[in-house]
Amino acid sequence: KPDALIDADIQRLSFVKENSTHPNKEELYFNALNHIARQYENVPAAAQAWYLLAVIHEENAGTYKPHGDTAYRYSRIKAKDILEKIAAKKDSSEGKVNAQNMLISIRSKSFQFTVEKVNVPEQPFRSLVKYRNISTLYFRLVKADDALRKAMENQYDEKFWPAITGAKPFKTWQQALPPTNDLQEHSTEIKIDGLAPGEYVLIGSSESDFASGKSIIGARFFYVSAISYVSRENDYFVLHRDNGQPLAKAAVQVWQQAYDYKLSK
Repeated sequence: KPDALIDADIQRLSFVKENSTHPNKEELYFNALNHIARQYENVPAAAQAWYLLAVIHEENAGTYKPHGDTAYRYSRIKAKDILEKIAAKKDSSEGKVNAQNMLISIRSKSFQFTVEKVNVPEQPFRSLVKYRNISTLYFRLVKADDALRKAMENQYDEKFWPAITGAKPFKTWQQALPPTNDLQEHSTEIKIDGLAPGEYVLIGSSESDFASGKSIIGARFFYVSAISYVSRENDYFVLHRDNGQPLAKAAVQVWQQAYDYKLSK
């Protein structure tokens, strides 16, 4: 049985890769692993060599830049194909366990979104969405009241998400995202219809039921206001947000936020 030889060879190759100064060491390492994987294709111990080949493809995929280096955009697909092949085997080798764990990471969904802190009344505005392995997002718009604002003061409180997902929305919709088919993170902008002046929370979810147990959920607090200001020390200049004209005789009240380390909020 070649299991011990395979294991020793893989350790030797890893050691040489870590310590070598050869200019082509990455290519030589890949070729050597590929040789082991194919020579002992049906031997369970060779699954670790296949797994390490998938790791190389995954590392290459991490160098992808949407507006820069796109050479390895689809390398994560190659990694997934190798990992699925290993995971389908009936043995319980180290390589199979590693492959199953890495597959979970590669298939995982993620998204985040941002909104301008203040937006002009009755004018459509945009939200920037970054997403991976998600085809549709679900959104709710909620008017912020005192209770919701207080619940949002501490995102680590156990009542934080139940308060947000339990708030009654005045508008809901779903948003299809541009397909990517490369397992990479991408970004896009989505349109939000104009709103009346006020304080709002935009809630996004990967699932239509907004259940925190299985959904990825995010929330952003923002204002809709025609008022803006610029300040210099204690001098405040109050302006119209859309045209920049000064608002004469404006009465100004200033609030300050301070973090309480004892209360953690």
